[in-house]
Amino acid sequence: MAEKSLESRVVAIEGDVAHIKEDIKDMKIDIRNMQAQVKAINDGLAVIQREVGVLTATIPHLATKAELQALEAHIIKWFVGTAVAIAALVFGIARFVALPVASATGIGGSAG
Repeated sequence: MAEKSLESRVVAIEGDVAHIKEDIKDMKIDIRNMQAQVKAINDGLAVIQREVGVLTATIPHLATKAELQALEAHIIKWFVGTAVAIAALVFGIARFVALPVASATGIGGSAG
């Protein structure tokens, strides 16, 4: 009876070993899939690291909010100054062009 008991135990262990082998086979497949996924993640991470490097190198050269506000004020001053200068130039030219025309036609000058 002891032999039968031992034999039944061995059969049970052999059945368990077969399940363990099947589980290990499945685990190997899962590990291979995970290795492929880890490689894809590492490749994506390398791309992100390169892009962060480019951004990090670019950031010191970007204008700050204060610099943009100062530039805006400077541009507005130039615009107003240019507009005033153009207006003065137009009125100056009009004065010199309008006077000879007015005197030639007898408009706007002395009555006489």
